[in-house]
Amino acid sequence: MFQHALVRSGNTGSVTTQLTKYPLNPRASHVVSVWDLPGFVEGKTYLGDQFAQILKGHWETGYNPTLSQDDQENKYTPVPTFKDRVHALILLVNVLQVDVVGYIQDMQRHIKVADENNIPIVVGLTYVDRLDDEILIDPSLALRSIKVKEALDEFSKKLGIDRREFFPLVNAWTNEIGNTLARDVLIYTLLKRALDILEGSFFYKPATAEKLEKYLQSQAKNGTATAPSK
Repeated sequence: MFQHALVRSGNTGSVTTQLTKYPLNPRASHVVSVWDLPGFVEGKTYLGDQFAQILKGHWETGYNPTLSQDDQENKYTPVPTFKDRVHALILLVNVLQVDVVGYIQDMQRHIKVADENNIPIVVGLTYVDRLDDEILIDPSLALRSIKVKEALDEFSKKLGIDRREFFPLVNAWTNEIGNTLARDVLIYTLLKRALDILEGSFFYKPATAEKLEKYLQSQAKNGTATAPSK
């Protein structure tokens, strides 16, 4: 990913340009995959209607929102299945953009689309190492930093998401970090929260998943499918 095969340089570092799927355990009976979604399109942080299509499972690995959709028809799925859809969204938010109105508005738009599709959201607050130099020495300090706490509180209010769903992340290069294990623990904590959400939902219940699969397929054509009540 980081050899510019699937990313390009942006104003915040490497930026994903292609939708990419990463199965966490391909040999398990219930495969959980992480989808890496394109974060920026022509300098903008909002993907518009494309974002909703991605969440609903219409686009496959390799889809690039900067290119014409007509040239990527082979990556389009007209009727997504249960496994094609996104079931939990990890929204990465740049802590340095907290006062940028346009950026906040774009994040709010993404959140609205996820809410409309009944997708729970976990937020990774990136670049917290820029708030406090000591976090570079020991990333675990991000969990106790007053500056990080203030940033979490501010983003929580502006985005309308419970502060408990925010997790700080360190974005510095490995050779700049004093404790890489602590950095990885922050990433793991964020991912585990997303997996806990899935585990507490219908995702690991085959019978319910099969029922939901049929429901989504029957509703997919009009693009208004929502999860039925339990």
